[in-house]
Amino acid sequence: MEALHDMQKAIELNDNRGVYRSRLLLDEDKAVRSASLGRIYKNLGFDDVARQKATTSLATDPSNHSAHRLLADSYLYRPRQEVSRASEVLQSQLLQPLNYNPIQPQLAYTDLNIPKSAGFADTAFNEYSRLFEGNQHRLTTTGLYGSNDTRADEVAVSGIHDKFAYSLGQMHYQTDGFRSNADLKHNLYNVFTQYEVSPQLSLQAEYRHRETEQGDIQMKGSVSNFDNTYRRNLLQDTYRFGGKYSPEQHSDFLFSFMYADRKEAIATQPLPVLNTHC
Repeated sequence: MEALHDMQKAIELNDNRGVYRSRLLLDEDKAVRSASLGRIYKNLGFDDVARQKATTSLATDPSNHSAHRLLADSYLYRPRQEVSRASEVLQSQLLQPLNYNPIQPQLAYTDLNIPKSAGFADTAFNEYSRLFEGNQHRLTTTGLYGSNDTRADEVAVSGIHDKFAYSLGQMHYQTDGFRSNADLKHNLYNVFTQYEVSPQLSLQAEYRHRETEQGDIQMKGSVSNFDNTYRRNLLQDTYRFGGKYSPEQHSDFLFSFMYADRKEAIATQPLPVLNTHC
């Protein structure tokens, strides 16, 4: 709560720095503080307030990558907001400066059906960029074990070297489900690179790989109402190239090109396991 009060006071006193900074820079400072305030609200469990603060921050500074990421987080468990969340994540990536924060492999997907209690889709507070970041490398790991043979792990290696940043991530999730044929398994991989050609031009390249196997996990009104022979296998490779060009301050051009190769098999009998090579 102390962090919340301190941030509210900082926003209140923002315009007192007008003797040192221009109006545009003051607005940018306020947008950054609003995004930070929204993040605090989200950590306290006030998702609706966090979403409102992120929207306010973007209205002040649409190029604030942290606000886009916060807005994506606030959409995480809201129904029928999956497309909006994926869009905000992409905008956040395109606008972000070089940083060593890892890219979570699951953020780009909208249909993983991982429960909120698993916590794997939440963004940690330290995944927001600091003001200055030097050459360094970072390893992040997370694990989960629960009932019904529910297991998950996430490993990410990231770093910065001069004008080059990278992130290598892997996420595995599996569960037998709470009834017969409600099993679900994901294997997700992500490779992300970013190069700052100049202060005005930044380029990105990303590769994502997904393997999903599942039974009939839909809820149809009754626990006993399900197809015991339904099986679904999904294999998807996604390639993306994008970047940001800023010819002037507060003027950004974003571009992104994406290609996806998706193979899906659905049957009412057991399907063979997809063997893949990356």
